[in-house]
Amino acid sequence: MKSKSTPQTIVPDKYAIGESNVISGNGTDTLYIKELLETPSLYHKENIPGTDIEIDLPYNITIQNPKNVTHTLWWDLCDLRIDSDLETFRYAGFRNRVPIGGVPGFAGHLYFIPSDDPKAVTLEKFKEMHRDEIDQIIYSDPTSVVYTLRGNGYALHFRYLESSKTYAIYQNQVFSIGGLQESDVIDIALVYLRMARNLFDQHDNPEMFDWQAIEKTLSKVESRHFNDARTQIHKLITTDANYLPDDYYDLAYMMKTSETITSMRSIFKQIPRKGYLLMKGLFTDREILPFFRLRDEDDGLRIVSHNGDDYLIEKKAREQKGMMDDTPRLQRLEYAPVHFTRVGNKPVMLTTLSDYGTNTFRMNEQLARVYLEFFKSCKFD
Repeated sequence: MKSKSTPQTIVPDKYAIGESNVISGNGTDTLYIKELLETPSLYHKENIPGTDIEIDLPYNITIQNPKNVTHTLWWDLCDLRIDSDLETFRYAGFRNRVPIGGVPGFAGHLYFIPSDDPKAVTLEKFKEMHRDEIDQIIYSDPTSVVYTLRGNGYALHFRYLESSKTYAIYQNQVFSIGGLQESDVIDIALVYLRMARNLFDQHDNPEMFDWQAIEKTLSKVESRHFNDARTQIHKLITTDANYLPDDYYDLAYMMKTSETITSMRSIFKQIPRKGYLLMKGLFTDREILPFFRLRDEDDGLRIVSHNGDDYLIEKKAREQKGMMDDTPRLQRLEYAPVHFTRVGNKPVMLTTLSDYGTNTFRMNEQLARVYLEFFKSCKFD
């Protein structure tokens, strides 16, 4: 299968270039943009497929390069030719692990293009090439630009990696679909630009990062989605269901029978801090199974952290494959938050579902920390 993507025209602003050029007039406050781009986050490391390049990604972003799909691109970016037919072409596609409308979203592409010319791409050249094609510039600095075109938002960031004489080009288009307002589109593009500007920096994640700090890292759309999900979680208490409605399905799974809660607490007491509690065949409770999803003899659980009624769990399991797939079933790690609480006299446990059967959107440790803080923010008083 070959997926062909025609390179879209990416256009600059008509304004003077400064060290940091923030253009107001579109309802986006300039101070808000500055604070958004400087907001700290939680990061995890991933390797670019086919390279030894390691990048830092925010907790909610993962690399997704679909198997058996060829990414085809021809793009003249200033004096740099981006040609996917070249043997040296490398790229990574990104996905947002936080589901909006039930679907993890596209989060842009990162291209690696060898070049001996560190001045092949500059903001000045970029702007001059497309001077008459812009709707509005939102933000620019010497290596970045965010702008709108026909109601869509665009983010572009480029960096020359001197050690390998390679350009790293991040590009993303945010479509104004699904009822998104232009202000939403701009906000999302700025959040992705923040991601791009931090890809090659080293980050030490803080030990304390509560929901108030996490909420500052979210786009306005994501923040509204979590607020709506919190309302749905409160509604779930009064039903017989364990799952949230479709649009919020991946955000939470609730256990709420006394027997199940007692069983879960007993299980966690057995899990060692070092090594794994092996789980095959030990538990068959219908309410518990969607959380564990462990089948093989060496599948198991380990406690990463524990504080009162809050747990961060590491799950080790073999990939589940189809009957006709004879490739090796690799061991994979996935993380899950667990929050015990009470609603009146009723015990409740909140967690997330395992990405059972896939290896596409495994929950990393930092994302599990985020969900745990979200659960703690769902006050039931």
